[in-house]
Amino acid sequence: MQVKRSVVEVLYILLGTCLAGFAIATFILPAKIASGGVNGIATIIYHVVGWDPGLVMLGIFIPLFLLELRIFGKRYGFKSLVGTLLLSFWVSLFGKLTAYIVSEKHEAIGGRIIAEPENQCPDADRL
Repeated sequence: MQVKRSVVEVLYILLGTCLAGFAIATFILPAKIASGGVNGIATIIYHVVGWDPGLVMLGIFIPLFLLELRIFGKRYGFKSLVGTLLLSFWVSLFGKLTAYIVSEKHEAIGGRIIAEPENQCPDADRL
């Protein structure tokens, strides 16, 4: 039962990092939005120096991972390592596939969702 739970947790980490990597590579980096933490630092370095954000994130995460491992233990450290490696991988992969360029379609969809949320739900007045 413990093995099944671990496999499910790794699958959740895989899915979550895939979605986050896609969002970072296709929305955050092209829009030049520097979020907080490691992702924000990687975004700034990408736009200033041009280094691959996935590799920059990995380079920053390594010392943080070693600190986490020491503080929280091996079990937490394993999940953190898997998440770190996968997020860096997905950001690099989606970045290479999209060249970190925002298409007009992305801008239209994102702008519509952000600018006019009340128009997303026809019954918004009743909520």
